[in-house]
Amino acid sequence: MSRFTDHLGILQVYDKAGMPVVVEGRTVWDLTSALPYDVGAEGSGERITVPAGFRTDLGSIPQAAWSFGFSPSDRGSNAYVLHDFLYATGGSCAWRGQLKRTRKQAYRRSEADAILVEALKALGVPAWRRALIWAAVRAFGAPGWGSA
Repeated sequence: MSRFTDHLGILQVYDKAGMPVVVEGRTVWDLTSALPYDVGAEGSGERITVPAGFRTDLGSIPQAAWSFGFSPSDRGSNAYVLHDFLYATGGSCAWRGQLKRTRKQAYRRSEADAILVEALKALGVPAWRRALIWAAVRAFGAPGWGSA
């Protein structure tokens, strides 16, 4: 069964002047501990571990959508961080010279988006919300693929 096997530990990032770092209207966070995720069916042995030190905006959700209940810090936060990591690494899950995946091959963008939906389901996000999020990342996510 797909599941996160630890809690999300994050710390807000501040600049030298003590101001929160904000990129494109979104607050930036650093993971303070690794975030492991078991992918797919129970016993598959497939795992992605978002490493401590990874920088994220939680969910790259436009501010206009926040007022409709789509906040980057909602129930789906863990899934958003996992998806950010997959996108930032272009599916390779390579981080500072180490692979953070157990699978032999890298993930394709479509697989990263499917993992997002799977992780949202594991977190109890309703099906209609998962469908809207999937449609948004498929339509608008391409520029972020391999952005690290």
